[in-house]
Amino acid sequence: MRKPLFDNVLLVYPSALCNTNDRKKLASFIRSKLAARKIAVSDVVFEQDCVAFWTADPVESASIAAGLFGIERAAVARAVRKDFASLSSAIVDVAKKSILRGEKFCVRVDIADTTIDYAGRDVEFFTSGKLTSELSSAGSRPAKRADQADRLVRSYVGWRSAYVWISSSQGRGGLPYGSLGQAIFCGVDGPLSALSCYLAVKSGFVPQFFIFYDGEQNLRQNVKIFVRILEAIDTAEGKVRLARLSLPKDVNNKIVPLLAEHARCMILTSLSTERVALPLSAAIHPAWFIESIIKQVVAEGKVPWLPLLFLSDLNSVGGFDAKKDLILSQESNLNLRDISKKSYTSTNYEKKLASIVKQSIESIRLISLSKIGPNYLHDIIDSI
Repeated sequence: MRKPLFDNVLLVYPSALCNTNDRKKLASFIRSKLAARKIAVSDVVFEQDCVAFWTADPVESASIAAGLFGIERAAVARAVRKDFASLSSAIVDVAKKSILRGEKFCVRVDIADTTIDYAGRDVEFFTSGKLTSELSSAGSRPAKRADQADRLVRSYVGWRSAYVWISSSQGRGGLPYGSLGQAIFCGVDGPLSALSCYLAVKSGFVPQFFIFYDGEQNLRQNVKIFVRILEAIDTAEGKVRLARLSLPKDVNNKIVPLLAEHARCMILTSLSTERVALPLSAAIHPAWFIESIIKQVVAEGKVPWLPLLFLSDLNSVGGFDAKKDLILSQESNLNLRDISKKSYTSTNYEKKLASIVKQSIESIRLISLSKIGPNYLHDIIDSI
């Protein structure tokens, strides 16, 4: 199909972690996501550094793509001919519509096609001069360096077309959803465990989700956090399990968080086929507790993965604002490191733990994610 020129397109830059197969899977996944929103795609072009999609709605398409794993950046761009005159004209036209009064701007042109007869700096110099002349009355002028610019006007010259960015959004990064082809069991019972699941999915695993709860209010809270992950994955064949986790009334309040975490880890381990994502962090949980859980998981013939183990700064995780969620959920007791092994084991926890795990497993309800509509909260709650 011959692509129309001067069309706005979706430009997707895959994560640097993606290989050729990942790029193909990512393109297929994006097409399926757009099809689900009834956005037609007329053509897909694999350039050296990015993938261009000719879609009926590039703006909405970019918004959808930016929310997926495996994408570094998604941009709405104008596709033009690669000759000097066409590219320069498009850059000036796009820039004039985006540069505001008094802003400093910088033109950047990245070239992948080495067969063209001009250099990126030639286009940058020419278009900067044109823009300086045409925008001088508005007080806009070129910046000396890109990091000093209020507005960066980016272009990319690929093998098939040249593209001038109109707008762009930061993606979630990581690997495309399910690119490893390996399942991992993970539970959501609050922001930290959801972050653990998020990082496992971002690493390319196929998640088998559990949502733990101890009442309707807690279930609502955990489902709202869970949907952050749900929006970025393929739900066509996925399932989520709901498990009620009720703790005995006679347990010392100090060890309740550890007992609940222990129970959740054992539930996931007992039902997992091979891999378990444990939401344990050395900055929060006692070292003896983490080591004990790992040994128990391994003893059951399962493989423990700990996405949060050395994570101490919640602000360092892009795409998931766990710190904000922690504040909203009032989950303020994040330091459990002072709880000694003696104070935990002296509570006859093993007998309590076995009962908690048994009752929780018996309460499990399985829901197909493909049957969850826009009213996901009511769909999930109504299922129990």
